[in-house]
Amino acid sequence: MPSFVKPLVVKLSDVDVIRDLKNEAKIADRSMAGQIEHWVKLGKAVEAALGSSEVRAIKEDSLALSSSAAGEGMLEKILSSVNQLVASTDRTSIKTYIMKAGVPVYQSDPANPKRIIQINPDGSRVSGNVRKGSFVPAETRRKVS
Repeated sequence: MPSFVKPLVVKLSDVDVIRDLKNEAKIADRSMAGQIEHWVKLGKAVEAALGSSEVRAIKEDSLALSSSAAGEGMLEKILSSVNQLVASTDRTSIKTYIMKAGVPVYQSDPANPKRIIQINPDGSRVSGNVRKGSFVPAETRRKVS
């Protein structure tokens, strides 16, 4: 019996965000949901690569970053970090940083596009699905190497 993830309704009230979402999705030939997922992945990668002070600066006031001398220095540091992340083909340090949190992480299952793989802190991998917001191992409990 196939399992489906229940869609989650997200309300966006920021007109600029909605406009940007529609435009970027169209340009990238993605659905709006696909564009949101893309932005989430980028956000996670950037947050993992930057220090907490840079993330806080972005969240507090991105306009102030470009309008003050101190902000310009912080903005250059942030852009430099992002550029290094984008230019680097070695994702080892980012993966290490993410795995240091000691919680499971998830990736798509290349052997079965309807499933995801849970990667546990000990490195073990389990194929399954997300149901009602929780990871559920596949019936076969197939371990992924």
